[in-house]
Parts: sequence; C-alpha cells; structure tokens
Amino acid sequence: MTINDPTRTIAEFLERFTSALGISVSVNVEDTADGPRLNLAGEDAELLVRHRGEPLKALQHVVDMAEQHG
Repeated sequence: MTINDPTRTIAEFLERFTSALGISVSVNVEDTADGPRLNLAGEDAELLVRHRGEPLKALQHVVDMAEQHG
C-alpha cells in the first residue's frame, strides 16, 4: 500500500501528538472502501479509550481540525 502525502502527514502528526502526551503508540494505515483508516496500536493505546472514550474523541477532533486547517 502506498500512503499518500495527506495520510502520511496525518499519521506523522498522530505520532508526534501522542508522543507529546506521553503515550507510546504506533500508527498503522489501512486502506478501506471508505478511505484510509488510521489504527493506533501499542500498550498505551488503551489510555485513549478510558472514560467512555473521551480521550479518543478529543484526539479525533484535534485531527479533524488539523486536517481542515492544514
């Protein structure tokens, strides 16, 4: 799979963002019929789904905003 530049940029942003939060994850890109899906994996990834998934929702919002203003 070839990762296009916008997807690569988002994956790199996610890696930097989660690292800044002190969360160690790897970002894997999966091509789907709906477009690219970025999966976060690693021992610390579970931190994003705690508290009813609020940290993950916040991260999704940040990525959406970065993508719109990028």
